[in-house]
Amino acid sequence: MKYFLCALIFLVQLLSCGPDNSPRAQSQTSLTNRVICIDPGHGGSAHKDNFRKGPTGEREEWINLRVALLLRDLLQAQGATVWLTRTTDTDTAFPDRTQLARTHKADLFISIHHNASGDTKVNFPIVFFGGNASNNPQSVRLGKLILQQFNKQLFADSAHAVLVSDYTVYQKSGTFVLRDTPQIPSIIGEAAFYSNALGEKLLKDSNFNKREAQAYLDGIRQFFEDTIAVQPIVATGKIPVFESYRGIVPKSGDVSNWQSLFLEAQQLIAQRSDLQRAAQLLARSAIAFPDSYHAREALLLLSELEASSDPALSKMLKLRADEYFVPMR
Repeated sequence: MKYFLCALIFLVQLLSCGPDNSPRAQSQTSLTNRVICIDPGHGGSAHKDNFRKGPTGEREEWINLRVALLLRDLLQAQGATVWLTRTTDTDTAFPDRTQLARTHKADLFISIHHNASGDTKVNFPIVFFGGNASNNPQSVRLGKLILQQFNKQLFADSAHAVLVSDYTVYQKSGTFVLRDTPQIPSIIGEAAFYSNALGEKLLKDSNFNKREAQAYLDGIRQFFEDTIAVQPIVATGKIPVFESYRGIVPKSGDVSNWQSLFLEAQQLIAQRSDLQRAAQLLARSAIAFPDSYHAREALLLLSELEASSDPALSKMLKLRADEYFVPMR
């Protein structure tokens, strides 16, 4: 009997293991059998650019890949099938990245990036969705869930998290990876700024990388757990580019002074003093840092200032704010 029980226990243990001898998941999760394509942005560019790196030389593509590999392992442990557009520090052509997602009929496409700015003081999370918010509700919902987790797990809910269209930065064409995956909920995640000294230090830390991967996992898992149906609204079409405002273009220092420009404009409006200058300051701020956490409010304030003098411009500015920015609070 003793030997029979030992043999039975061994058989049960054997059956509970997968082909790699790892224990099988005891229960299904919301990610079981989901197919997810992870795109670690860039890769293999150290020899051809000198700008995609932090103050001490940490390169964005290295961070992207570290987080992607960690996220892959987390997703697979939850039962998902994961495809990576690259697994080493090599360059992968844009069409090959998106083709991988379409070939394997991915349920999600997650492009992992990290951010940089001429204003080295800033460090906050940004997530991009493709096109207009009203025409891409599932990507917007995915982006919002992931961004909430970034803010919670990486910034203790203290950051100005921004959810924006890729048209804010690439006004004429958007980004290829989001434009070429129209039938798949897709986002570009920028969890932190490596151009910021503290941001780069954190992004070099393996524990911070693990927290970022966990934030992605929790947002993705919530996306599939949420059964609320999201119906697309009628698309509003392409919105005109916003490269200048009444002939006003940003000055050389505006990239680093974008926030002070906005705050000065706010003060002028509150005092009802020199509204023309206020409008110019708002435009310079919004154009210099089009995906900042003040850009949406700058557009809305400009829309109000133009309401009586130029209704068409006012309407365009309001439409841009509504379609390209999704409030997080």
